[in-house]
Amino acid sequence: MADSDYCDAENRSRTWRLGTSNYLEWAVRMEAKLILKGVWDVVRPLPPSAEKSTRKGKSEAAEEDRDQKSLDLARALIIQHVDKSQLVYVREEDPRKIWTQLKKVHRFRGLATKMS
Repeated sequence: MADSDYCDAENRSRTWRLGTSNYLEWAVRMEAKLILKGVWDVVRPLPPSAEKSTRKGKSEAAEEDRDQKSLDLARALIIQHVDKSQLVYVREEDPRKIWTQLKKVHRFRGLATKMS
């Protein structure tokens, strides 16, 4: 990859950082990036039934597959693709919790905007 290609890729990623009004587009693009990097599985929200069984300790094998290197990479990628205004929501260590938090915050904002 030429230096100019790298710079272009960096500039393109800056244009789709998560701000206050672009969550849906950001989520689609971020999911695609995480898939390409091979770490979407550590971020992907669990279905409600799996979440309950994980809390009860029945699905610990699935959680063990989430190695630290993958967790760190996923978290770093998410953090690199949010504006400063969103950093308050990405303080968790677990990228799945970060993803869920961002979704909650922006769905609530969307609902609040529609109601006003």
